[in-house]
Amino acid sequence: MGNLRWESILTVYHPSNSWLHKLDSRVKLILAALLISFSLIATNFLVLAYLTLIFLLIAVTSKLPVKVIFRSLKPMLWLAVFVLIAQTFFSSHYQQGTAYWRLPINWRGFWLAVLFSGRLTLMLMFASMFSLVTQTKDIVKAIEFLLKPVRLVGLSARDLALAMTLAIRFIPILFQEAETIKQAQRARGVDINSKNLLLRLKNVFPMLIPLVVSVFRRADSLALAMESRGYYPGMTVSRKINLKTTTTDWLLVFMFAILILPIFWLGR
Repeated sequence: MGNLRWESILTVYHPSNSWLHKLDSRVKLILAALLISFSLIATNFLVLAYLTLIFLLIAVTSKLPVKVIFRSLKPMLWLAVFVLIAQTFFSSHYQQGTAYWRLPINWRGFWLAVLFSGRLTLMLMFASMFSLVTQTKDIVKAIEFLLKPVRLVGLSARDLALAMTLAIRFIPILFQEAETIKQAQRARGVDINSKNLLLRLKNVFPMLIPLVVSVFRRADSLALAMESRGYYPGMTVSRKINLKTTTTDWLLVFMFAILILPIFWLGR
């Protein structure tokens, strides 16, 4: 259960029969990329609020486990707190007249930090949603389709798509390994959660070597498994089931386009 708090944007696939699960993986990938991009460039809180409504609308209508998505945001909490403190107390845009405990409070920096945290949260929520409704094999197919232009420069779209997907899927495994090593070190009496920052850093270093060894071991096992199944770079692969875009997919794309249009007005 301790590994659950290490869930990030790479939440495991959640099987269901919702409209979002049935959507073409290429369409889902493009829509997710658009929503993440809009979250990244959101200029005010109205845009963030509207994007949040879109997220809730999609999550409720497709019956997604929203608690799992929110739980995946925990690892980013410390980053949000750090940015909030840095922008509030140490921003160069110093506004005189407000100070607590002899520290200047920059309210402009504070609201910019809240806006940044909101952007980051929405990006992770949309990415987690995409991972919940799309299987790994479909992600590979979608990325491979979008990377077809790289063939013009002699690269293999499938190899690039597979490498990207494996790299993404290895991240939660890396966190799980780190959690396992952390628990083993704690069982040996190492104080990982010491309040002394220097002592905590000193105790973290012994975790790095077994973690790196474990990563290389898993990578080697994966390479052997792929080789035993006849995989080699640049190979031609036949598909039993090809991706097909249906009328329903195009209808949903049209509806999403209408749904996204107000963002341009709110962002002015």
